[in-house]
Amino acid sequence: MQPQGQEARSPGRSGGRGSQPIRNYNTYLWYLLILMPRRSTDQIIAQILEVCLKPGVAKTNVVYRANLNFKTILPYLDLLTRGKLLEAVPGKSTIYKTTAKGRKALKALRAIEEIIPERLD
Repeated sequence: MQPQGQEARSPGRSGGRGSQPIRNYNTYLWYLLILMPRRSTDQIIAQILEVCLKPGVAKTNVVYRANLNFKTILPYLDLLTRGKLLEAVPGKSTIYKTTAKGRKALKALRAIEEIIPERLD
């Protein structure tokens, strides 16, 4: 619930302080809860693997394309590199690539998504 006397703000492009106030807080909550449902770990992993199929993907690209933040992405990248689903190529900035094992896992995760629907409407 929003503290009394303060108005909610949309994250906007700059995120946080300099952004525009939300005119209707209930609409914003509805947007977050209904239109932006939480993803399962499997869905996040599949999205990371899919993003890393493209050549030359740095951590920043993975964060933005998978719609995560830098704190949240670290355990996933660690899990996927330890499991040999992603390859981390060191350099000026670490580049992530989906391995053959990762492509196989992505294919299996997509097959499961087809069998089990995301939402039970």
